[in-house]
Amino acid sequence: MFADEASGFSKTSFVYFAVIFCISLSMAFFIPVSSLFLSVELQVTGFETGLFFTVGGILSIAVSQLVARYSDIAGNRRNIILFGCVCGFAASLCFAFIRSYLLLLTAVNLLNSFSHVSGQVFASGREYCRFKGKNPVIFTSVMRAFFALAWVFGPPAAMLVLEYSSFETVYLICGSVLLTAFVAVKFMMPATDFSRDRRDAVKARIFSEPSVFILFAVTVLIFACNNMYLITMPQYVTRDLHFEPRHAGFFMATAAALEIPCMLISGRLAQKIHMKYILIVATASGFLYYIAVSLASTLFEFWCAQLANAVFIGIVTSLMMVYFQEMLPKIPGQATTLFSSAASVGGIISGAVCGLISDAYGFVTVFYFAVCLSFTAFLLMCFVRKI
Repeated sequence: MFADEASGFSKTSFVYFAVIFCISLSMAFFIPVSSLFLSVELQVTGFETGLFFTVGGILSIAVSQLVARYSDIAGNRRNIILFGCVCGFAASLCFAFIRSYLLLLTAVNLLNSFSHVSGQVFASGREYCRFKGKNPVIFTSVMRAFFALAWVFGPPAAMLVLEYSSFETVYLICGSVLLTAFVAVKFMMPATDFSRDRRDAVKARIFSEPSVFILFAVTVLIFACNNMYLITMPQYVTRDLHFEPRHAGFFMATAAALEIPCMLISGRLAQKIHMKYILIVATASGFLYYIAVSLASTLFEFWCAQLANAVFIGIVTSLMMVYFQEMLPKIPGQATTLFSSAASVGGIISGAVCGLISDAYGFVTVFYFAVCLSFTAFLLMCFVRKI
């Protein structure tokens, strides 16, 4: 299926796919080990771990949205992507060599400057796709599939590197991947500005209707649940269930591998079934997934639960961004970054919840809270306007 989808794209299209793969791979190395890095290497408390992710989430929202507005008006996406890659590389070096919690809390600003990169690549890819007369839903689905493909290899590889080497090696690999992305963007991604009319972008407003608010809230809740899972699961399965650290990486990789066909299938289904109904099914799957995770106690049960997780995250990450873009067609950069900002707000919630609840009531209680949030997201999605 993946080969069938990809065969119709040009060489330039594959540059976009390669760049988003590298950016995602750096995240797939960075994110799964970060909570372990803070708790094991720096020996900070659960509250301090939560504070770290909360501060990062708050700062990234303002940075990303300002960058997105500038990109829609000025249209200089390639240079913005290059700058973000440099910031991500610098952040990787900080985590590789600095062992001060306060200094790293300051260095998280570099991560905020990097956080906008994937959104800008998706926005540029959508503009390129429209310029070439291709279907943006299919193109975005394939880009998302490459994004997920990196998570098939990244988490288990990061955990294996951590098991046999060190945190320094993990973060240096992360930085090397970002350098590769920088080179690909600099020398192979087209510099042409595909956006046509800047006046529409200047006049357009993000929250122009209630459905945008509702969709934003749904996305916040979804990514709050997902981030709580990413932060808590490695600690839960190693400390409470006494699994090996590599199993945490393999759980993430399994879900990511299953997400790829879910993304491609959802892109096809969106041509026949309205995206709203597909997203309702996805949010319902998320609700069922967090129930399963909160009750699972064996490796087999965790493996089986990953199918629901793949349906949930695969469809949401493939179609939710497109839904924002279709609601705000004149400002694709801001629409894409609004999706990313909602994910960042979810990160703020997840950081606070993971820190406070895990310290007070244990890791499994975080998953109980995710059940409540995912059910609320399911209900709200029913009220989003069809487009």
